[in-house]
Amino acid sequence: MKYIKSIILFVLAFSITLVVLDRYLLFSEINSTSQDIFDKRYGKIFRPGRKFSAFNEGFSIGEVNDYSYLYADYPRERKPGTYRIALLGDSYIEGFQLFARNHLASIIEENLNSGDSQNRFEVLNFGRSGFTLESMYAQYKTFVGEFKPDRTLFFLAESDFYDETNDALTLGYVVDNDSLKLKNFSEGSIKKYKIYSSVTKYSPYFTMLNSCRRLATSGNAAKILLDKFAPSRKQGGGSDASSKKVSSKVKMILEKVSSDSNTVIVNRSDEPYNEEITALLIKNGITPVEIPEVIEKLEKQGIDPHYWSATNKTGHWNYIAHREIGDFLSEKLREIIK
Repeated sequence: MKYIKSIILFVLAFSITLVVLDRYLLFSEINSTSQDIFDKRYGKIFRPGRKFSAFNEGFSIGEVNDYSYLYADYPRERKPGTYRIALLGDSYIEGFQLFARNHLASIIEENLNSGDSQNRFEVLNFGRSGFTLESMYAQYKTFVGEFKPDRTLFFLAESDFYDETNDALTLGYVVDNDSLKLKNFSEGSIKKYKIYSSVTKYSPYFTMLNSCRRLATSGNAAKILLDKFAPSRKQGGGSDASSKKVSSKVKMILEKVSSDSNTVIVNRSDEPYNEEITALLIKNGITPVEIPEVIEKLEKQGIDPHYWSATNKTGHWNYIAHREIGDFLSEKLREIIK
């Protein structure tokens, strides 16, 4: 009986500790609840109104706007005289490493609105960690399209042409009789997600555990645990494509992108695309905007665009890189919009 009582007291104390820790993480905003909601039309999108704080190479505090994308809070319907620019990309564009005011989206908007154009420019950030060309285009044709952008920039690393959308609840495509069709979400995946989200949308503690799981499966665990002793990983989203080929599905998507005059491909890698991707772009009449030009300029000045001095870490673009890339893209957009 004594042992049973001890076990009960331990379980009770442990449970109370978890509850207190969970509420502390929430109200101190050290960690947030689950960032996603699921919509059958779009797949997983950001939870509107969700506050977040992110600790990685850099640091950011912010809130998802009421329309389920990041930073500037522009509704689907836009005012007359507005020129709207949408940004689509992976975690580099998502930008959880810095504050909104330092993000290239804010810099582009500020630069364009400081000119003598009669338009009012709005820049909307639809970046999302893990996005590939496939998932970006699916979002462009559904969720992003509802905001009626005049111009959409696809920020693509080399790997984005090879990686396909594998997340069961991220919108993507299937090839059906030589045509592209949006994939259907399985009821099993939806049911599993609802069970999982019923906990994580209220509990930052379990959200944090799930983030740890994702880090481990993404291959970043070694870097976190071993720091400088971990095997090095190539920066800038480069991919060893020597054993890969661009799939027929991605080629079809690229053809769709090239036929849309409102889209712009931006090479967000540190280096020019490889021969296969370059040949595909030429075949489709696409001339990408080259971010490697900015990266090379910074490196010649002795600036590492991926280095964060405050944390002594290397990773996504830092503040300087966002400023330089934002200024660079502002000039490119002025030329395109003329």
